Amino acid sequence: MTLVLRKWVVGASLCLAGSAAWAQAPTALPGAPSATATPTPAAAATPSSGAPTALPAIQRPNEVQGPYKAYLSQRYANDKEAKAAIHLFARKQTGGGLWLGTGAVAIGVIASQTGTTTTNSGTTTFNVTPLGYGILVGLFGGVGVSKLLRFSNNKLFEALLEYDQRGHLPSKVVDRLRKRDYK
Repeated sequence: MTLVLRKWVVGASLCLAGSAAWAQAPTALPGAPSATATPTPAAAATPSSGAPTALPAIQRPNEVQGPYKAYLSQRYANDKEAKAAIHLFARKQTGGGLWLGTGAVAIGVIASQTGTTTTNSGTTTFNVTPLGYGILVGLFGGVGVSKLLRFSNNKLFEALLEYDQRGHLPSKVVDRLRKRDYK
């Protein structure tokens, strides 16, 4: 690879990594609690009447008309731990979509630059090998598809079903929760 191409690839990788991290950062909403607020346990999220209310059985994503996360947000309106899990899955799905979109744009830009161009100083040839395209597709596609599969609505349904049945989220979900998920 030429030095100019390497500089572009390194610069684009840094920009893309920064945008993927920025896309997963919490958004500051007016009136929302600060990120330093400590999360409350699910037991404290029960209504103040003293007796917990029984929720109807959770529906699968294909059984809900409209956005699934809107249904879940209404269902778990008073449960901070379940809402944190919903926020986590939404955040990871957004990140997966950004990885795929950024990869498509990067591959499109690189593909549009291939070929030979003639300038006043001479002829410049820019070629990308199939291995180069494979690496780009593998990197962006692999990370993006992996996030979308690991944090799909069906996986969210399974986690919340276990939460309803056992009273706690699966450990693989709890390990990924951050303060920003308890908004």
